[in-house]
Amino acid sequence: MNSVTKENVEVWAGTLTVSGSTYNMYLIEGVRQIKASELKDKVSDYCGAHANDTNCRQIMANNYCQNNPDDSRCKEVFRKYCLLGNNLDDKRCRDYIRERCQNAENEDGCAEFALQRAKSYCEENSGSNLCKKIGENVANFCQNNTDNQGCVRIKNLIQDNPKLLKNAATIRTKLRTMVVNAGNAQQVGTQAQTGNGTQNQAGNQGGG
Repeated sequence: MNSVTKENVEVWAGTLTVSGSTYNMYLIEGVRQIKASELKDKVSDYCGAHANDTNCRQIMANNYCQNNPDDSRCKEVFRKYCLLGNNLDDKRCRDYIRERCQNAENEDGCAEFALQRAKSYCEENSGSNLCKKIGENVANFCQNNTDNQGCVRIKNLIQDNPKLLKNAATIRTKLRTMVVNAGNAQQVGTQAQTGNGTQNQAGNQGGG
């Protein structure tokens, strides 16, 4: 089964074969918010590898994020842990980013989120109306936001995955050839933050 975000709900789609008959199957994923004690651990994981991050230097002492989970600095570090740390396998990350992007669609990482989550689905169903809609929305956003880091990663994602939107050639070409500010790629490079790759420890802990 592969997941795709539809109207801010994550849906898992696949097939089920019973007694020689195959049926389409769809599952709606529930919400799994991160707990304060878990937030402390994820902030520690990110800041351990990014000690020079200003937010990390300010919040690492005395279990600060466990005691203050709504602090904007703790939320920002968790956002970076999820997106830049390639941790979208973690259900807690997916729900947090989805909720955050509902109210801040221009924020770095939001434009690419739906396409990242739909990568496997839109490789197998590249001509579907849903995948075309996702691709078109992302392309339109990036045409007007060429400095958005997420758009740099989207272009890399398209170039590195030839099956993605293969049967939606016009949209794929638009994404592959769009002009973006490569200077914003920073250390992210061609990292494909799809959430559909190798399971990591955070993903195993956060699933369910």
